[in-house]
Amino acid sequence: MAVDERICIAHDAAGSRIFDVFLESPTVSSKMKRRLVMDFIGHYYKLVDDKFGSRVGDRCWAFTDTYLKVCNLLFCFVSPFIQHPYCI
Repeated sequence: MAVDERICIAHDAAGSRIFDVFLESPTVSSKMKRRLVMDFIGHYYKLVDDKFGSRVGDRCWAFTDTYLKVCNLLFCFVSPFIQHPYCI
């Protein structure tokens, strides 16, 4: 499923609960949870732009380890510079 489709689901009241259950479920492997969170990297600004999406963003942020938090912050700060014409 594409990230934009996941964001649309997260912006729905019932859909946001699906992400809650997914991230809290003991039967879902941590690898799958990490993949979900990593897929949102670079798209968190779209995810948290909604009341229900911000809940999902908070849940994802609480689940992540320090490495993913640093990667997300670096991506947010570095990506505008990558598009600059003088950046090689």
